[in-house]
Amino acid sequence: MGSIYGNRYLGNKVNLSNSMWFSYPGYNEIFTGKADDKNINSNDKNYNQNKTILEKINELPDYKGHVAAFGSWELFPFIINDKRSGIPVNAGYRTAIGNDLTDIEKYLNRMQPMSHNLFHNSARLDIFTHGYAMEYIKKKHPKVVYISYAQTDNFSHSGAYSSYLHSAHSIDNMLKELWEYVQNDSFYKDKTAFIITTDHGRGLGDKWTSHGRETPKSNEVWVIMYGAGIKARGEVNKSEQHYTSMVVEEIKQLLNIKDK
Repeated sequence: MGSIYGNRYLGNKVNLSNSMWFSYPGYNEIFTGKADDKNINSNDKNYNQNKTILEKINELPDYKGHVAAFGSWELFPFIINDKRSGIPVNAGYRTAIGNDLTDIEKYLNRMQPMSHNLFHNSARLDIFTHGYAMEYIKKKHPKVVYISYAQTDNFSHSGAYSSYLHSAHSIDNMLKELWEYVQNDSFYKDKTAFIITTDHGRGLGDKWTSHGRETPKSNEVWVIMYGAGIKARGEVNKSEQHYTSMVVEEIKQLLNIKDK
């Protein structure tokens, strides 16, 4: 059904190619297939000058207006450059907009401002990101969707291990709900692939709360792929070295996108 890359105990490695080992550089690498340490070396709210794979897809006639992104972290409008790309990005504490909001979207819009602000306005709770994404998918049937959850990272930074584990379990359930939905919707059924990865790793031992170039091992990551068009390699136990650039390459293959 799919493939899991990055079990280093089996000799399979996935690493970042950027030398920063934190979020904005990591997401840029995932979205563009390459590092840009010269221009992206902070988490500042600067619009990404690099064109992401999402933007390139949105420029294709068959996909124009059918790409959307959702994220718990507030920087995704900048990383995806929603102003230039024209891709709708619901991230941070943004709400659902439009004249055709569902009852659930209206409810989420009311509840989000009243939710517990655990992460100092930089990220909302993942349940809102997931809820907005699910409703948009059901209503609009976009062809390409990006969703980013954040609670595991945020709770890790605060050293809240039990909350970290609970958040990881919650994300598993959210992915399960997404998969079950697309397999029961004729628009998506047997035509949809999921690619799951992370923007950076974490340190070992008492360094598990940190990441960045000063934290060894936090450039070690993983990639999971499953669904239509994905090679069924299972948990890959072959000695291989991969980088998160593999995400863009896989998307290009799935959508038959040729480099110009």
